[in-house]
Amino acid sequence: MMRAILLLALRTLMRNRMHSLFLLLAIALASILTDINTASLQHEGAKTERIGTFSFGFGFSRSSRKTQEEPLLAQVWSLTGTILLASAWMIFTLLNLDISRRTKELSRLRAIGFTHLQIALLTLTQGCILGVTGGLLGLLAGFLWAGHHLPTKETLLFTLGFSLLSALLASLLPALRAAKTPSILPDRTPLRRICPCTYLWLTLAGCVSLLPLPLILHWPGLALSTRLSLLSSLGSCAFFAGLFLLIPAFLRFMELLLAPLLAFCLRIPSQLFHLSLTSNLPRSIITTTAISIGFALFTAIRIWADSMLQMFRLPDNIPSHFLRFQEDVASPELAVKVAALPLKDCIPITLAQPEFASPQREQLLASGAMATNAVLLGTDTLPNLPLKTDSHPQIHALFQQNAPVCIIPETLAKQCRLTVGDAVALYRETKRHHPKSPASFSDEQAIRLTIVGITAFPWAWFSKCTGIRVSAPRTAALLFVPYALPIRAFGGTPHEAFWLTPAQHITEEFLQKQIKSIAESAAENTTHISPSYSGGTRWDSGLNRNHYLLTSRNSINDSLNSRSGKVITLMLKLPRAICILSSLLLFCVAGTSIATRQRELRILRVCGLTPAGMRHLLMGEMLLLTVTAVILAFLAGLLFASVCCKLADSATLFGVTAPPILIPWEKLLPCYLIAIMAALLGGYTGSKG
Repeated sequence: MMRAILLLALRTLMRNRMHSLFLLLAIALASILTDINTASLQHEGAKTERIGTFSFGFGFSRSSRKTQEEPLLAQVWSLTGTILLASAWMIFTLLNLDISRRTKELSRLRAIGFTHLQIALLTLTQGCILGVTGGLLGLLAGFLWAGHHLPTKETLLFTLGFSLLSALLASLLPALRAAKTPSILPDRTPLRRICPCTYLWLTLAGCVSLLPLPLILHWPGLALSTRLSLLSSLGSCAFFAGLFLLIPAFLRFMELLLAPLLAFCLRIPSQLFHLSLTSNLPRSIITTTAISIGFALFTAIRIWADSMLQMFRLPDNIPSHFLRFQEDVASPELAVKVAALPLKDCIPITLAQPEFASPQREQLLASGAMATNAVLLGTDTLPNLPLKTDSHPQIHALFQQNAPVCIIPETLAKQCRLTVGDAVALYRETKRHHPKSPASFSDEQAIRLTIVGITAFPWAWFSKCTGIRVSAPRTAALLFVPYALPIRAFGGTPHEAFWLTPAQHITEEFLQKQIKSIAESAAENTTHISPSYSGGTRWDSGLNRNHYLLTSRNSINDSLNSRSGKVITLMLKLPRAICILSSLLLFCVAGTSIATRQRELRILRVCGLTPAGMRHLLMGEMLLLTVTAVILAFLAGLLFASVCCKLADSATLFGVTAPPILIPWEKLLPCYLIAIMAALLGGYTGSKG
């Protein structure tokens, strides 16, 4: 009997070539991504200093090799789990629609003697065949994609097991539904309608399910690790449960809103669109969810990435170049030569990187900060910093008087709960120390600086790329202080750094050539030059080889775009693949919808609906379903991105606060338009068949 079931399953798959091909594509693509993730993600992680666990936006960096591998494995399993759920849901959707289309065939099998178990085994056998075949195709494609590197035994077993498991999970419910098919079908199926009270209760239940999200984000005193753990477990379950409960009411709302508009545009009676989505609510929920998964992930990552990146980019109203010389090369004569260059602005800068004292040190450690020091940027002329207060003249006067004051970033203010008028404590230093041999401090060496301003200046990437980290590779904040303070209290070097804006006619090459000439001339007149530290191997080599380090605002922003572009591309690999599957899914949905509604369509033809009207009706129904799914995906992605951005207030790693939400329409709309075009093409092709 098992042989007969196997042959019947193969015959059914061969007869329904379109569905079988799409299911194979879904499983194979999931297998490819699994194979690539288990291999290439680790390769990318070995090259990237801080790739971390990018679970839609969160990264963690560790010092040891062992702890660096843990977030990489977490990323692999996170992406693999998401691929499993997304592909399984799509396969489940198609198999469920296929069961609806094959109701008469299953009824005949029941009539000739097939039992409920045999019908279920038939559907499960189809899923197993698709899973094994799709897994083998995925392994072959992954082998070609990964540069002809043979997969390991573990990768081979895991990918095949993954493909088979996803197909089996997706086949369970359709198999149970197929097993319940009666041997005698009724003449007509009663229309199942939901009363308005049910929609109301489902909406209330969905809103209540979403309540844990703001509680987890805003609960005071919650540690970062606990907050992230709760968000990834309880928050994720609450998010998906709430959205799933809100889908029925959303479908009904979109049906009432868009159906009359579509009927008017397509010039067909509006009664034909009545209950087009909610007449078969389970099928609409399943199909809408399957289509919107990829678009929601794509939307969330795009909104999160663009919103976060705007907090790292340097604004245009600050000086365009930052220049630092080696400590032993710096001299008053060198400063005079720099000031003589054709510059629009030339602001002398002093640098120091002292450790925080109590109580800020304990507060930073409790918040999970990666460092407990601050970079001090001393200046007498403040650039156009985005301050939270309007007292620029008073602050400028205090800086001119070299008072013990400072301007702190928003991140430090939130981590240590500081406001204007409070004081930060820093340990005094008489000489810079190398990070490999840190100095020891005592409480008697602490100096207190009064906070006179709080700025939203994007200090994290700026301090990393300009070489102003003079004592340690990582820092917790960038503080703006008066020019003489780093020299007097923290062992800073005068005439060491400058903030420049060249004249309009000066090119980058000319500026580099002039500064190189000044640095070489100063180095020739210096008897002994000790190596300087500037935050890492890359910046140290440039500073100590050329005796200077010149960084432009454009190069910093370009470096940010390049580094973030690699990470975003890695994160978007999965959503883009699911978006392609979602667009292809629309063709199968259109074909299955027409096959299950043959009797209804014949009645409409008898009632006088023309072939053109039939084509407009089917295209309109597919368009209504797709637009609803796209809007749902956009709202879900926007909500998820907002939650991830809000976590920047708690995750000290980023060095920024929660950014305002920025929606990159130019990147989202093409993806949405492709889905809509696929829906129209699917409806048109189905109507022609």
